[in-house]
Amino acid sequence: MSGFRKRIYPHTPQEEITRLIAPGPDLIMVGHTHKPLICTSGKTTVVNAGSVGFPFDRDSRPSYARIQGKNSSWQAKIVRIDYDHQEAVNDFYQTGFLPQAGPLAEIILEELKQARPLLSRWKRCCQQSVLAGEIKLETSVRRFLNSLDDH
Repeated sequence: MSGFRKRIYPHTPQEEITRLIAPGPDLIMVGHTHKPLICTSGKTTVVNAGSVGFPFDRDSRPSYARIQGKNSSWQAKIVRIDYDHQEAVNDFYQTGFLPQAGPLAEIILEELKQARPLLSRWKRCCQQSVLAGEIKLETSVRRFLNSLDDH
């Protein structure tokens, strides 16, 4: 399974998960999606802890996985932590991060606020135009964020 780059999401069909992990060990930990997941495929338990910093499942609370071997199998649970989300948002302003980090930091802030991935969407729709000099980065970010209000 070394070099495994295909991501497993909560919406990944069971048949696809089975195909990806076959024959599969008893436990597989996956990540990078920022979306918590526990599922089984055959004898394999698949776990994604989600994200402590930037969860992307529209629940802004950090998540981690608690995993325990029990009766020759694995038991997993996603644990959510309550915290002062507004304080984390305020830190973007109070620490000076926004003006120092540049325009893309506004998208990262919006990811934190909405608990969903946005930077990758900006890259798909806007990055090439910015790199080609067709639009300024600041303008592309402002238009992108304004387009989110329409949905």
